[in-house]
Amino acid sequence: MNSDPSHSQTSASRWLSILGALLVLLSFFYIGQQLWGYRDTLLTWRPSTPSIAALGLGVFIYTLANFALSAAWIRLLRLCGEHSVKQRTLTRIYGKSQIGKYIPGNIAHIAGRHAMGRTAGVSHAHLALASIFEIAGLLSAALIITLIGGNAITHQFDQLSWLPITAPLILLVYLFTPWILHRLRPGVTPVSPALMLKPLAYHLLFFLISGAALMLIGIVAGKIALSMESALLLSVFAISWSIGFITPGAPSGIGIREAILILLLTPLSGEGPALILALLFRLVTIGGDIAFYILSLLSSNTGKKSSQNA
Repeated sequence: MNSDPSHSQTSASRWLSILGALLVLLSFFYIGQQLWGYRDTLLTWRPSTPSIAALGLGVFIYTLANFALSAAWIRLLRLCGEHSVKQRTLTRIYGKSQIGKYIPGNIAHIAGRHAMGRTAGVSHAHLALASIFEIAGLLSAALIITLIGGNAITHQFDQLSWLPITAPLILLVYLFTPWILHRLRPGVTPVSPALMLKPLAYHLLFFLISGAALMLIGIVAGKIALSMESALLLSVFAISWSIGFITPGAPSGIGIREAILILLLTPLSGEGPALILALLFRLVTIGGDIAFYILSLLSSNTGKKSSQNA
């Protein structure tokens, strides 16, 4: 009888990967069905000049959202005790690692950030803790926005009407995450809950900015009418991001995120427009990630030239 813990962990990881792959395949199957069902709409749709401009602005906005993510990660590293590496270097590391989201497995960006951080002189412990806090912060921010801004969505289902009141509980759990880890492992440096608010604010900003980009594209492209309901797109992005993020093996949530967007946008715009909007927004997020990556490379080259001139 095999009681090796490492073997059990490997088996669990393998089954999670298989489950994640199945969910991705089902999502792509669902999207494929939608594409086929609305093929006439897609083939006849032509983007207007304002729509193209909105896509460009959306890419710019999503690029800024990535800077909010890097600012949160750097702040978390500082709280963990890392003060020797310059902020510019850490921003560059974050930007260069983010493109790893698109590698199957959905963890390459975290692993790459850890490797580059170690090369820059950041300790393993600080990087590991910052990653844990970052994941906790992102999921907490997404849930808070979902539960508050998505109140109208949850009220469509009577059994979910209690969800918005759980936002304060999620906030408390996040703020005391360092204390919980310290209790479990005394070697972990405790961080004041008040100091955890700033990284959370950056994570909330990421979802608000990204949701605003989705709302802008939906309104300008004529897929969503400008109304109070259009503000639900802030929560729609947070929901789709969360499910895509926690699905094992889905690179940057591809397939999963689009399927959720289509489901949630359909009541606001109809199935055909929801499909177009989900695909357009994937182009925006890919463009924003690439722009952020390029900016990090340019920053790296500028830094090297400055040091050589000195």
